[in-house]
Amino acid sequence: MLRLPPQYWTLAAGTWKVTTSMATTPSRTRSIDGIRPRQGTTPRSTSSMRLARLLARRRWQLVVAGIGILLVGAALLGLLLMHKHSANTANLDNVTAVKAKVASHYLLPADEEPALATVTDKSRLNTPFLKTADNGDKILIYQQNHLAIIYRPSIDRIVSVGPVTIDAPPQATQPQANNQ
Repeated sequence: MLRLPPQYWTLAAGTWKVTTSMATTPSRTRSIDGIRPRQGTTPRSTSSMRLARLLARRRWQLVVAGIGILLVGAALLGLLLMHKHSANTANLDNVTAVKAKVASHYLLPADEEPALATVTDKSRLNTPFLKTADNGDKILIYQQNHLAIIYRPSIDRIVSVGPVTIDAPPQATQPQANNQ
């Protein structure tokens, strides 16, 4: 009867090896997949092994720190974009700011100061010219030049330009007081 020596699993050089006996030398150790370990290889230096162990232990901390840095960067980018958007639309309540924005797109009359209107309820607009306006749009009205310009600050574009005629409001007659 043929008696085979017992086999033992050992961990050598980072891979599991099977040896035929615990008394055998590492040179007779074979790897599981049949590849023999290289002869004459030098082990890693202690400093690189120490660094590898430190990185292995701290890997989750590095991942968490990296994710944290990405989240902070995304938040800062969002704040920057929000600040830019609010700076573009916040100062459009006065005529000079709206005129400056519209003047970058359209040659405005220089001989007249326009009136400024803001669309607050789109459903109440009844003329075909004003049907293109949305809530929040600014309308510059040049009464003497008979010109109206609809400007949309959200996209920084002129929506429509057209003629306008504004009738003068009727003068209210005040009753004459009887001087007696």
